[in-house]
Amino acid sequence: EAESDRFMMQEALRYIREHPRHYLQLTWRRLGYYVWFVPYHALAQNIVYRLSWIAVLVLGGIGLIRAIRRRVLDPAIPATFLAFLLLYVPIIVLPRYRIISVVLMLLLAAYSMSEISNRWRLFGGIGEDYRERT
Repeated sequence: EAESDRFMMQEALRYIREHPRHYLQLTWRRLGYYVWFVPYHALAQNIVYRLSWIAVLVLGGIGLIRAIRRRVLDPAIPATFLAFLLLYVPIIVLPRYRIISVVLMLLLAAYSMSEISNRWRLFGGIGEDYRERT
């Protein structure tokens, strides 16, 4: 098995040396699959999965920007996310390898929702009206 792994690694490296541009195109596509959807995966065809992932990406992006602006983000979070990108994207992309990055995006999305909720309350959101009536 070790010999087989060594052979496969040598063949992969040979292919990368002979076709660097094609390998970069494939890596770019894998990055898209890592962040967006793998079009041939059965789960990605589900509309609930797609809509929830889009919500997590949007809210996570907002949370990331807000956390960086307020300087409340632990530098380990984006470093961990980038480390997973650098580790998995050049080699292989399967949805199950996004588990850690999904957790990080959910944390950022939760931060974003917290900020939105606080802002809503500051500007007289629904919660204030409800408390005044009761």
